[in-house]
Amino acid sequence: MTIFGDDLSSYQDGINVQVLDDPFVICKCTQGTYYTDADYSVWRQQAMASSKILIPYHFISPEDPDAQAKHIADKIGDKSLPLMIDFEKNGTYNPTLAQLIALADACFRAGLRVVLVYMPRWYWEQIGSPSLAQLDSRGISLVSSNYPGGYNYPGDDAAGWKSYGGMTPLIYQFTDSAPVQGRGVDRNAYRGSVAELAADLNPSGADMGTYTMSAGWQADYQDVADALQKHIPAGMVIDEGLTAAYAMVRSFVAAERGGNIVTMLAEVLQILKQQQPATAPTLTPADVDALAAAIVTPLAAAIAPHIPDVDATAVAQAAAGPVAHAVVMQMGADLSATPAAS
Repeated sequence: MTIFGDDLSSYQDGINVQVLDDPFVICKCTQGTYYTDADYSVWRQQAMASSKILIPYHFISPEDPDAQAKHIADKIGDKSLPLMIDFEKNGTYNPTLAQLIALADACFRAGLRVVLVYMPRWYWEQIGSPSLAQLDSRGISLVSSNYPGGYNYPGDDAAGWKSYGGMTPLIYQFTDSAPVQGRGVDRNAYRGSVAELAADLNPSGADMGTYTMSAGWQADYQDVADALQKHIPAGMVIDEGLTAAYAMVRSFVAAERGGNIVTMLAEVLQILKQQQPATAPTLTPADVDALAAAIVTPLAAAIAPHIPDVDATAVAQAAAGPVAHAVVMQMGADLSATPAAS
């Protein structure tokens, strides 16, 4: 059997992936280090809601490969998704095979699963018709394109299925004008069932099929790395293709982070109890200031692991005053009636 899936980018904004008839969809996620497709996150949610196989893709650029990989990892939403690299000419930029391999390896280091490369035969010929053994050895399959005219599938023996570079395409893009929800889109074919496609997108034994703690989970979740080390020691291999493994680690991380917050808040409450004056009516604004100063450090410690992009100490300093004020007011103090400390 042959199944089909559409290829979408912001040029097809507004398409509802959830109601598409086909079982898989390829959606642009990022390009270089500077661009994120505005529709990607919505399409990802729609694909998940309709149980479609989602293949995000990244358009290669001449920028640093590790920087590109970081950008993808920041925007893809789920590193376990099967990633495709779009490898073709773009304006005056003509990417080389060496640049493609460098980007793929950078993605692997970032914990991403590169399983496909879109490389049209015409561009492969333009770069000298090289062997694609380096892709094959990394467990990366080929996506070809060949448009014979019209938008109907030309068949399982069409030219787009022919091998090049020593590889046979896993997916074949046969038109760029298929009518979908009033838009013209790229359309792709896969010779096999949905289950077979899912298996091909999670190849066993490939280098990218494993994920080590030392290069992965501890780096991704540094705030709970010590706790993770006790349960998943550095060097232990986790199969990235196992959704259950991802769910298990993320559940553990969430629980550990939640426990850390509770611990920190308990410390804050203990400090509040120690600092509060015995008799509420004698409280002064200076008492509030002292109480606020005492809880800045534990508040910052509770905030820092969970909001990495802000100055946790500054946030804690801003929050400590209102918290301390609320505490003394709950004690029944009338701060307006007490003189300020001299």
